Amino acid sequence: MKLFILIFLFMVSAYSFGNQTSTEQNEEVTKIVKINQLLELFEVDEWIDYVKRVKNDELIPAYFSYSEPSTFERNILIKYDLTGYASGIIKQFNKHLTTNELRASIELFKRPFLIKTLKKLDNISFDYSQIVSESKGISLSDSRSNLIRSIYNLTSMQVIVDYEFKKYQLLVTHITKTKEILKNDKKTVASKDKVIELDPKRFMGLVIISINNELSKYKDVELAEFIRILKKSKDGQKSIQVYRTFNYLYSQKFI
Repeated sequence: MKLFILIFLFMVSAYSFGNQTSTEQNEEVTKIVKINQLLELFEVDEWIDYVKRVKNDELIPAYFSYSEPSTFERNILIKYDLTGYASGIIKQFNKHLTTNELRASIELFKRPFLIKTLKKLDNISFDYSQIVSESKGISLSDSRSNLIRSIYNLTSMQVIVDYEFKKYQLLVTHITKTKEILKNDKKTVASKDKVIELDPKRFMGLVIISINNELSKYKDVELAEFIRILKKSKDGQKSIQVYRTFNYLYSQKFI
C-alpha cells in the first residue's frame, strides 16, 4: 500500500497554518515527498501490506521479506494500528531530519545491498533461552565479533537493547517472586517458567550472537563493506536511528 493518501492528508494539515508563505509551503511539500521516497526504500509499504494480510488472515507471499508469523506475533499484529503507524513514522522523519538529510539518505539507500542487510536486523531474536541453545559450541572470532559490534553501533541497536534488558529484568523479577511464593506455600515449583539470569555484559553478548545468526550467510568482507558505506554517511545513520527506534517503540504498544 502506498503512503500517498496519508501524505496528502499530512500536507493538508501543514497547509492549515495560515501564516505559511508559498515558499514555505513548497518546501514542506518537497520534504514530505522526500520522506515518502525514503520510506519506500525502507520498504514500509511492504510492512503495511504484511500487517494487513495478517489481520485479514491471508497467506504471506513467498517474495515478502516477512514470513508467516507465530501465534504470539499474529496476536500482536492483529492489534496493530496501521493508520497510527503510517502517520507516526512520517511525523518522526519530518521532525528529526532536514530535507537535505533526507536527500542524502535517499541516495544512500538506493543501494539494495544496504536495505537487504538492514531488513535482516528486523528479525533479531530476543528469546535468550533459544539463543543460548543455538549458540552452544559456537564462538565468534575477534574479527567477526568486531564487525558485528560495529553494525550494532551503526544501526542504533542500543535503544532497543536497553528496552529489552528492562523487560528481561522484569521477567526475572516476576519469575523469582513466583518461585519464592510457591516455595513458601510448600508447593512444587514447576520448571515451565525458566529464565537464564544474565548480567548486562552477557545480555549484550547474546545480542551480538543474535545479530550474527541473522547475518550468518554474509562473509566478513561483505559486512566490512556495509560498515564502510554507513560510516561515511551520518545522514544515513540518522535515518536508520529514526526508522528503527520508531518501529520498535511503536510495536511495543501492542505487546
